[in-house]
Amino acid sequence: MSDIDYPPVKEAMDRIRDMSDDTLAWHEATRRMIAIMDEKQFRKEAVEEGLAEGRAEGLEKGRAEGLAEGLAEGLAGGLQQGQAALLELQLARRFGALDTAHREALGAATCAQLQAWGVRMLDAPNLASVFGD
Repeated sequence: MSDIDYPPVKEAMDRIRDMSDDTLAWHEATRRMIAIMDEKQFRKEAVEEGLAEGRAEGLEKGRAEGLAEGLAEGLAGGLQQGQAALLELQLARRFGALDTAHREALGAATCAQLQAWGVRMLDAPNLASVFGD
């Protein structure tokens, strides 16, 4: 027990040594020392429990947010790809096979841009008019 460095416990142990002749004082000091050690252990366990709960809540929240974000990105990407594929088919049907540059432009376009090109396609006399080339 000589390696204990917690000040209240050290103080209690010093008092115990000083009062070794007085049994009642010795018992009281021992009870105080045990209470201090119990309180220290209780606080340590409470902190560990709080940290564990906080980590678990944070992990669950992070997973839920990551899943929602991944799902939203996947849906947006799928929507863009679907719109690009449909517009490419429509343009090819109306104006003939698309060159590589126009196919790449479709693949890189936003959904808003694809929709704008889809509307322009309805009245455009040629492929260049759709893309604004």
